[in-house]
Amino acid sequence: MSPTGRILALQASIGIALSAGFFLRSTTSGMSAGLAFCCVIAPAAYYAWAQRRTSNATRLLLQGVSKMVLTMVLVAVSIVVYEIEPLGFFVTFAAMQAGYLGGLQVSGTPGGGRKGPGSTTGNGTVG
Repeated sequence: MSPTGRILALQASIGIALSAGFFLRSTTSGMSAGLAFCCVIAPAAYYAWAQRRTSNATRLLLQGVSKMVLTMVLVAVSIVVYEIEPLGFFVTFAAMQAGYLGGLQVSGTPGGGRKGPGSTTGNGTVG
């Protein structure tokens, strides 16, 4: 599985687990957690798909910005249109975003463990 796929899988597993847990608390909490899951996973999946299609730095930057904007729009729509339960929504949202950062560290995606110009060899010297 690609690093991007592992990150999406990690985020999805966090979101599904929290949604199930919040459903045990109440239906409204579970639905709110499910909305947060959708707000995070839909833009992340689109970004993962789009990034595989290009290596142009400008396009990647624009796609990253569009991912953030889409996420914010989905959060705003969820808050305005649905009566969310804040605890379920924001805990799930924050945990899934943290899962993205954790997935980057585990997969080593931006430079983790790669040797290249400017990387250190472990003893402080540049290799």
